[in-house]
Amino acid sequence: MMITFAKPIAKAAKVTPQTDAEADAKYVELAPGIRNYVRKRFEECRDPNSLDELVQSVQVYSWESIRSLARKGRLCDAYATVLANYGIRKYLTGRVGGIPSNSTDVLGERCKYLNRAKVKNYGLCEHVTDSFESEATANDGRYPVHRTVGLKIDFFENWLTKQTPRDQRIIKDMAMGETTNDLARKYGVSAASISQYRRKYAESWYAFIDPKEETDFVEELKELAKEAA
Repeated sequence: MMITFAKPIAKAAKVTPQTDAEADAKYVELAPGIRNYVRKRFEECRDPNSLDELVQSVQVYSWESIRSLARKGRLCDAYATVLANYGIRKYLTGRVGGIPSNSTDVLGERCKYLNRAKVKNYGLCEHVTDSFESEATANDGRYPVHRTVGLKIDFFENWLTKQTPRDQRIIKDMAMGETTNDLARKYGVSAASISQYRRKYAESWYAFIDPKEETDFVEELKELAKEAA
């Protein structure tokens, strides 16, 4: 009977860390190639601000990677294209170099990438072509912010968009204060029809909202209407 003994495991070669100065010198050497690679790959990007942010983010990740390689004594493995592609992948998944990644921040890029939240602008853009929406979404210090946001979401997206295009135009004109006779002439119907439309829209809106939850909301609107009168 023959007994074989396992071969002893060879000890790993001792790692000789390289200095931060050597890492920084390597980064300075590779930085132009990294920037050129990113800009060439995304040359069709029409937003210069987004492209600059991407380049800067990739540079941050590249510098961090080079420092990491230096600690392992592997600066010889640092290549511009490899580092650039690594930084690009990180950026495209919502991670911006130099900024802590918070997947629960609804305004953060990481949260957007994971589709955990959607952020929409309601009337806060610089150029609002719809005067009704502009007036309706104007900031009013007398009214709580959470109520204003709730009205924008419920009214504009969840209720108004469910109406026909013609009904949407009539509703907006009504909200802007046009008289019954003016609306009748504008839409080629009788004044009585406009009155019926008002009732129909009101019933549709109150059927949409939950009366139990919206009682206080309606009362607040009435108070504001009294103040404005």
